[in-house]
Amino acid sequence: MRLELRGSRAYTWKAALDEGGIDALREMPTRGRPARLDDEQLQALGRVLLDRPTDHAFGTGLWTLKRVGVLIERLYGVSVRTGSQGFCGMRHSQMSADFGW
Repeated sequence: MRLELRGSRAYTWKAALDEGGIDALREMPTRGRPARLDDEQLQALGRVLLDRPTDHAFGTGLWTLKRVGVLIERLYGVSVRTGSQGFCGMRHSQMSADFGW
């Protein structure tokens, strides 16, 4: 899995880790919108994404960002806007390896 972030952000995280350990990282303010799914829902979604898309009435065995969005809406009633980043064109086996599921 590859994360793209500015180097200054990585140094900030490293400094927090060095000074206060993992708890200091957990206490750092998050950026962006608050999560619309709770931890339990995210874990469950991760398990569902191990299934083949065809198991969930999608036409091929490829998870796309749009399909993940549709799945989230089906499972949790949460509408998500899809953009150009994310799970584009990832097979479930690739996702399993990349995300450690």
